[in-house]
Amino acid sequence: MAFGLTLLDFGERLFGTWWVVPPWLRLTSALIGFTAAQFLAYSDLHNMRLTEKMELLHKIEELSTRRYTQAQLDLVNSKIKGLEGIALKVVRFLLQNGTTDHVSLERQMQLPADVLNAALRSLSERMLITGNTEPNTGRMTWDVNEKFRPMLEELLFTEKEGTSSLPQLI
Repeated sequence: MAFGLTLLDFGERLFGTWWVVPPWLRLTSALIGFTAAQFLAYSDLHNMRLTEKMELLHKIEELSTRRYTQAQLDLVNSKIKGLEGIALKVVRFLLQNGTTDHVSLERQMQLPADVLNAALRSLSERMLITGNTEPNTGRMTWDVNEKFRPMLEELLFTEKEGTSSLPQLI
């Protein structure tokens, strides 16, 4: 558009005249310009929505597929079946907060040391959590076993159809 106006201006200056465009041509070119702009805007919006829709469908597909088998889920379910309430609270806490040192765990869970240690021992024996000692400080840190993390999240944080046997803490 700008190039066309520049050429028109150059021609007018070259020949020393003014070219007056008829009103019907001005109106027609304005309508064509507005129609083209509207089409381009709608086309961009349509393409953006299609892209967003495809991304959402891909996310839904990705989230609906499990990264583990039913046998693995049953194994983890059998491991948490016999746990007492305190051990389940510790697992939920570690799932939500990640790696936590022993002192912080005692302070934040507000449990007596012997009760917390019994829960940690029970979880550790079932291999649901792992304990590591930091070499520099000698502090004990606890975290959920990464092999069982997705299954534990599903079992402990999802509500089954119509039942809420375990409260959601997320």
